[in-house]
Amino acid sequence: MLTNDLVRFRRNKGNIFPLFAKSDKRHLELINSLIKVFYRNIGKKKYELTNDIRSIERDDYDFKLVRGLAFLLERNCKFVIHDVVKPEEIRRTLFKIVNTIGFPISDNERKNILLKTAESLNTKVEEVESSLYADLDDELILKEFIPIDFEIL
Repeated sequence: MLTNDLVRFRRNKGNIFPLFAKSDKRHLELINSLIKVFYRNIGKKKYELTNDIRSIERDDYDFKLVRGLAFLLERNCKFVIHDVVKPEEIRRTLFKIVNTIGFPISDNERKNILLKTAESLNTKVEEVESSLYADLDDELILKEFIPIDFEIL
């Protein structure tokens, strides 16, 4: 089921008629392109997948159609958090350190806070930075994609 903002329809004399994707060559090419985009983005962050989907919208397709089909395909995806240390734990530790040291106003102070956070968690600064926001939607990693048959979609 699509969300209200993705439903395409037309009005005629007070009646509302849903607009469905046709099974013509152009729409089948669009679906095939979207499926390829999902496969290409396995192992990548969700924001990269979203950017690739947006690039298809610029190929003279109705953006609601592209987003609606992508929405349906995304339901068959498995996204995971790529983290070495749990993001909540990193943020909790980082905020405790900032609470004692103060808010960083220079790049050196920021690096110092990240270093203290990493030391406190027995990890590397790079791991702290990469895992800090790993649980946000755009930062999730596409792990698995199971395509939907053209007719069902």
